Amino acid sequence: MNTFLCLRTAVATLLSVAALPAAWAQAGGERLPVTIYEFRSGVAAVNGAAATDMFKTALVKTGRFRVVERARLNEGVVREKQLNAGGLADGQAGRQVLRGARYVFEGTISEAAPSTKQRSSGVNIAGMDIGSASNTDQLGVDLRVVDAHNGDIVDAINVRVPIKSTSSAVAGTGNLLGTVLARKGKDTTFVPDVRHQESQRESVDAALRSAIEQAVGKLSERRASWQ
Repeated sequence: MNTFLCLRTAVATLLSVAALPAAWAQAGGERLPVTIYEFRSGVAAVNGAAATDMFKTALVKTGRFRVVERARLNEGVVREKQLNAGGLADGQAGRQVLRGARYVFEGTISEAAPSTKQRSSGVNIAGMDIGSASNTDQLGVDLRVVDAHNGDIVDAINVRVPIKSTSSAVAGTGNLLGTVLARKGKDTTFVPDVRHQESQRESVDAALRSAIEQAVGKLSERRASWQ
């Protein structure tokens, strides 16, 4: 009896595992073959090739896209095929054709709106100045999805992320100290002065990665509508 139950359990498990691919496809889980050649960048601080690598990584991490290489074929895949075809490497790589991409992504990086928000403030205390300022830029990523079969643009999205920068400064401490000493009747001839300034800006690289990951998340959600 125990043997029969074990056998039935094993069969049921095998059947459920065999049904996973179909269930995954019905749920929109089939991996679409896609590619991107290279991002175009209109921002001096952003390299298009680096953005392309970030985009490919984000696509692969979703588990919903089968990313095929196109931009760097000659640096790796083609060389390996040539070695194999020439008998210098084993395997069948030289005889295999490349996988075709169903959709091609086209991406552009732009500085959507520099200085969308600015703020500054300051106070003077007996000659000592204390001030602070902040500025917010926007980095934009625009993506189009092109059907490789007919050239149709089946989808387009854009994402904007902020890049914040702040600064602060203190100056004229000697003026404040001199005022205090003078009121006490002290000598202010050699009163020292101290100045301090500090600025901080969020990483453009981090902002770009965030924008790309948001864009890929949207693409993953909307891919069912492309077909």
